[in-house]
Amino acid sequence: ADSQGAATPAAAAAGQPATAAAAAAAKPAGTRPQRPPPLSPTDAAERWLKAAGRRMRVAIVNEAPYHLEIVAGFLHVLSQLPVDVTWYQAGQSVPVVSAVELLEVTGFNKLLGFMPRMRPTTDQPEPVDFAVFVSPEYFERQTQAFLKAAKPISAVMLAHNGMNRALQRIQAFDHPRLHFAALAPHVAAASRQVLRIHTHWMMATWPFASQRPCTSSSEDADTCLSGFSIQGNFESARRNYTRVWALMGAAQSAGVLPTTPPAKPFHLHLLGRGDVKTLGIPSAVANMTTVHLNLKFPQYYDQIHHTHALLMLLGSNNYLLQKMSSTVVSSLMTGTPIIADAKVLNSYTFLKPETVHLMAPGETEMDVMQRVLRMSRDSVFGVRERVLELAEHLNKRTLQVLQTFMPTDSDAPLVQA
Repeated sequence: ADSQGAATPAAAAAGQPATAAAAAAAKPAGTRPQRPPPLSPTDAAERWLKAAGRRMRVAIVNEAPYHLEIVAGFLHVLSQLPVDVTWYQAGQSVPVVSAVELLEVTGFNKLLGFMPRMRPTTDQPEPVDFAVFVSPEYFERQTQAFLKAAKPISAVMLAHNGMNRALQRIQAFDHPRLHFAALAPHVAAASRQVLRIHTHWMMATWPFASQRPCTSSSEDADTCLSGFSIQGNFESARRNYTRVWALMGAAQSAGVLPTTPPAKPFHLHLLGRGDVKTLGIPSAVANMTTVHLNLKFPQYYDQIHHTHALLMLLGSNNYLLQKMSSTVVSSLMTGTPIIADAKVLNSYTFLKPETVHLMAPGETEMDVMQRVLRMSRDSVFGVRERVLELAEHLNKRTLQVLQTFMPTDSDAPLVQA
């Protein structure tokens, strides 16, 4: 779906298809904000180069000690354009961890395989032509200070929560050309509907490359995938762990778990940071679970890559109405499909039945996991290949969306020394 095809929050909540949401959006002006104009293909970076006589100076700005996977995605997309990118990364304030230490501790540098031009601070930036702010809604003051110091001709603010009022305050900043883009269609729809901000959407992901790739042509293709993943910070507000324990317990009682051949073995991998006690793993199913605590980025995504599927287990409907789920990002990065129902597809409209393991009406996640463990090799890897194709498509789309926000050749006279 393009930026015009996002389901509205109201439609997602009611389970209406995206087409119904689009029809609702056609009501007379005044009932809801106007959608932003359609995006047209552009080669802004090339035209700027010819007009200005130099490459466009682009800043990726992240004030947060998190959202590094989003930074990686935009570094990847921007590397395909004739632009000079500087990444401004803040450290962590409590406890104090410098940006350099942060990237070392998390293994981020090894995830990339190279070190981009990075400044371990967002203070005193160099002049830039275009800026991408990764976490602006959580750092309003710092975002405003960077805009005033770097003086970009144009800037785009990435929205993680489409109903965060901070976005409205950022929109009021004294800057002539601020754009807003969400990380998913439903987040953009929430921003337009609730905050009345013209918001497009774009999703950029880093193409994770495992040192031991699991593909249909791998010698160990029949065994290189093991169980299922739940990823992300160990917080019950984000993920409904109680649900999966209940499903596993019921499957045990019914004699469905543990699995027996020809089904592959069932196992659940929980990856993240936080207090393991939050997970509340029952002793009855503990032998079918493994907790992977505080893995560095390469090991984290490698573990996900080597599982059959990701469980979303959303702890709140907010991830269908206004927020972006990091599990979807992990899926696109690793090629590991998510287990999703129709409500998820209605919100994340770029996901299609063929790029997920779809829950039919009345099915549970356990029903789908049991089915996946009995799928043929061709079926298993067919879905995975389509997820990677989707990620590549979304990156190409982001390449175009970004360039519609960039300065144009007519801005060349505004070039700073």
